[in-house]
Amino acid sequence: MEGSIIARKFNDEEKIYLRQKLVTEGKKQFGQLGLKKTSVALLTEAVGIAQGSFYLFYESKEELYFTILEMEEAELRQQLLHSVNLEEKLTKEALKTFLKKGIALIENNPFFQQLYTENVLEIVMRKLPTSRLEQHFQQDSDVFFPIILSWQKNNDLIDHAPDVILSVFRSLIILSFQKKMIGEHLYHATFDLLLDCVAEGLLKKEEGSND
Repeated sequence: MEGSIIARKFNDEEKIYLRQKLVTEGKKQFGQLGLKKTSVALLTEAVGIAQGSFYLFYESKEELYFTILEMEEAELRQQLLHSVNLEEKLTKEALKTFLKKGIALIENNPFFQQLYTENVLEIVMRKLPTSRLEQHFQQDSDVFFPIILSWQKNNDLIDHAPDVILSVFRSLIILSFQKKMIGEHLYHATFDLLLDCVAEGLLKKEEGSND
C-alpha cells in the first residue's frame, strides 16, 4: 500500500485512526521541515497509506497544516486563559504580563514562527475557503471578547470596540516576528517601550488623574 497513488475506502474506525495519524505525523513533519518542504507523499508514506488516500481526509496539505495550527492555538489560548484572574483589578503591569505571556507562547511555537516568518500565512489563506478563515478568527473573538468586556465592565479597560482591542493584541504578535526588520540590537528595547505605551493607552484613566 505504501507508495501507491490509488486511494482505497476505509471504514469509520480506520478513518478516525488515520485522520489522527495524519495530524500526528503532520505536526512532526511540518514542525521539522515547514509547510513548503513537507509533501503529501512524505506524509502518506509515514502514515502508510496511498498518496491518493490523503484527499479522503484533507483537500490539501495546507488544510492539514491549518487544522494542526488551530489545535496548537486552542492549547495556547487555554494556557493564556489560566493566567487571567478577572476578579483582580487590571493594572498596567498585569496587562503587560498578559500580553508578554501570549507573545512568548506564540514565539516559541514552531507553527507560529513559520506562519509569520516564512510567508506561510499567505499560502494557507490562498488555499482555504473564506468561510473557514472567518470561523477561525471568530474563535479568537469567542475566547477573548468576554475577557475584554469584563475588563471594560470593571472600568479597567477603555470603552473601545472589543474587535479593535483584539486587533491591537494581534498586531503586537505580528510585530514580534519582525526582529530583523526592526533591527535585532534595538528590538527588545523597542518592543518593551511599545508594550508599555499600548498597556498605558488601553487602561482607563482614573478620575482626577493627569497622567
